[in-house]
Amino acid sequence: MRRRKLLAACGCGVLGTSTSGCLESLRREDAWRELVVDPPAGIYVPPKIDEMTTYGLETADEYAVALFATRPHSFWTVTGDEQSRADLRSDHAVHLMASVWDEETEMVLPTDIAVLIRRNGDRIADRRLWPMLSQRMGFHYGENVALSEDGTYVAELTIDPVRLERLGEFGDRFEPLATLEVEFEYSSEAIDSLDRTLLDVEDGRGDPGALELMNGSRGGACESRDDHHTHPPPSIAPDPSSLPGAYGGVTSDGDIEFAVTAGEGAAGGADVTNVTDASDIVEEAETYLAVSPRTAYNRCILPFASLSATVIRDGAEIASTELAEAIDPNLEHHYGADLEIEAFEVGDEVSISLEAPPQLSRHEGYETAFFDLEDQRVRLAERNAR
Repeated sequence: MRRRKLLAACGCGVLGTSTSGCLESLRREDAWRELVVDPPAGIYVPPKIDEMTTYGLETADEYAVALFATRPHSFWTVTGDEQSRADLRSDHAVHLMASVWDEETEMVLPTDIAVLIRRNGDRIADRRLWPMLSQRMGFHYGENVALSEDGTYVAELTIDPVRLERLGEFGDRFEPLATLEVEFEYSSEAIDSLDRTLLDVEDGRGDPGALELMNGSRGGACESRDDHHTHPPPSIAPDPSSLPGAYGGVTSDGDIEFAVTAGEGAAGGADVTNVTDASDIVEEAETYLAVSPRTAYNRCILPFASLSATVIRDGAEIASTELAEAIDPNLEHHYGADLEIEAFEVGDEVSISLEAPPQLSRHEGYETAFFDLEDQRVRLAERNAR
């Protein structure tokens, strides 16, 4: 892949500026937008890769948290079907990022995270981090943060209880509020010196596709300047062939792959506990339907969406339901429901509707994806016949 560092790009007049003014122009985040003037309506290869640095990794109770930083940059927030750009401010010092996962299973957890930053006991910043999606980190949490000066800071991270439905062995886990502290050294010079790599048109810049995740397998090392730190597990969904259930199938609309599993064993044969009502327990039989949406190219999980499904047999609808977002030790993150049918059969079709796109803030390459998607249909086959 042909890539050039920032200074090399300046010598080529990439943005149509003079050589003397090129470095300053490229340092402005807006200047990089000109490299992909009209992004496609879907996942695309962004124009650059930013290096990041690791600030620390801490564990408490059931949770592990890693804190990272890179150059501050704008991103897009999503509310319903609308997106808006969160622009930079002059006092933004870093783009702070966090990942939280279950230490026992190494499963990345969709929840809410707040951060309180102090320096010498003084409160510097206090805010909730946006749930985010980027092509190098996948699903994580982040925000641009203003820091007053170089020095030592303490980030107090508060992890909310997981409010998704929790199945099987997760039924009584991830309930308490957890707080972890990460002490880090901020240096404006260190942030400014992080590599920024320009992608050439020949690399596919602006074309449908995606960059590789920094860490495509659990337990690997972080591709950052602090690679001695353990990187969090990647936020990738299970391989469709590894999902439990008697029946399964896969379909895709180009941006999202939907892996469907149904029938006996689809929820691990365990009870389903709804965290909004801990007394509401549904006995699992052979009728649990689970849909696991993941990004095309990198198979990243897609939390905080709204999905519904209809089961069709011999051309007639036999069941239709909204799907509840859930986590399960075997299915991991998915959307599921127990249907009022006797059992699934080979040849049943499942029509999947994305009622609302993932309510995730987006980095470049994802800001136009997952909107206005048509219903997708998958035909179920026996697992042992696939």
